[in-house]
Amino acid sequence: MSVNNLEPNPRVREYICSGIKYAEEMLNCMECVSNRYNKHLSESIHLGHLSKVDVSLTHACKKLFEYKKNYEKYLDEYDNFDKNFRSFSKK
Repeated sequence: MSVNNLEPNPRVREYICSGIKYAEEMLNCMECVSNRYNKHLSESIHLGHLSKVDVSLTHACKKLFEYKKNYEKYLDEYDNFDKNFRSFSKK
């Protein structure tokens, strides 16, 4: 059996969705903690005490957004493959 003839596996979709959820939860956690300590962070930024951490957090956020975007693309590709497979199978 050719790889191109394999039926879409729902566990693959679950794996992709968990990647998206992971990125969303990490970004949410970072936002919640930042909001909780907003006053401290504002003062630390003003005093120049947060520059290295700020750069690291900004980098982490960018990478999480990229990760999420990639997994959203994978989900679209999977869903298109599933749709095409199902429509082809009906013929």
